[in-house]
Amino acid sequence: MNYFITCFDDRWMESTRRFFDNEQSNGETGSSQCFGYYADRAKAEAAVERNACDLHECLYTWAVVEGLPEGIHPGPPHNDEFETWYQWVDGKWTRAIKPECLRQMASFSIG
Repeated sequence: MNYFITCFDDRWMESTRRFFDNEQSNGETGSSQCFGYYADRAKAEAAVERNACDLHECLYTWAVVEGLPEGIHPGPPHNDEFETWYQWVDGKWTRAIKPECLRQMASFSIG
């Protein structure tokens, strides 16, 4: 299992929420970025928590560390056990609950 680090900005979150709530788009899609992965979950979480290589980039407000098995379009485990969520609060990444609008989504890093 590899643990991928992906970050999102508020516009991406809002656009995704609108899509799942069947609301009209405001035309903004926002931004997301998969920054990389570690074979060890603790290393991936530590990288987010220390804001390695400036994952925040003065843009991203959400991050997820998600575990995915090897393969082409691997079927991600659909439970929160394989995801650790973070939100940028007061200048640092803090653990967070997965946003409600994303409850039915998984595999953020590879689409």
